[in-house]
Amino acid sequence: MSSVAMARVARRVPVRKFYPKPSRRVRRPGGVTCAIDRRAKQAQNVKREPKIKKQIIFNEIREILNTNKMVTAFHYNDGITSQEWEDLRYAMGQKGITVKIVPNKLTQKSLEDTPYVNMQPLFLSSTGIFYSQESNTTANMIKILKNYPRIEILGGKFEDRLLSKSGILDFATLPDLDALRSQFSSLLALPASRISSLLNSNQGRLSSLLKQHLNDRS
Repeated sequence: MSSVAMARVARRVPVRKFYPKPSRRVRRPGGVTCAIDRRAKQAQNVKREPKIKKQIIFNEIREILNTNKMVTAFHYNDGITSQEWEDLRYAMGQKGITVKIVPNKLTQKSLEDTPYVNMQPLFLSSTGIFYSQESNTTANMIKILKNYPRIEILGGKFEDRLLSKSGILDFATLPDLDALRSQFSSLLALPASRISSLLNSNQGRLSSLLKQHLNDRS
């Protein structure tokens, strides 16, 4: 092929120019985060959630100890059915008592730096608490627990005092405040009634002696 023919062919074929594509830049701060950053943030959120839940339970247990006059720890057998739990919660609720299952380690930690730190050994196995704003509900609690032999009380706090199991049983046998008031008033009224009976008897005897004296003079 002559040089003239080759020049004509070269003119017909267009020359294509190739330019490299610009590389994509990942904007990390302030923009769209990459997949690694998203996964890292998700992992951090997963770690934070248990801490938040533990803090909520910690504060709740502290509030129960500070705002309720009666808090009793109990041990329960794992064989208790869900229906038995429902019946127990209902029976206790009717008497103003709340039933709550608590985690042992977190409960022990919540007892630190409190007047009730000696209750820590009570929370070692499957445990929970009964609590009420009135301490005179103890007798009702003991009466209800007679129907639940798989639950055993361990100890607790009443007002500002810590009691063992035997102390709680003794405390439950005490009469309530109204009964104590009636007994106290009857004790106060007893000496006055005795004095009145003595005065009446002496007055009658004195009158009989005077009559006898008048008869003797006549």
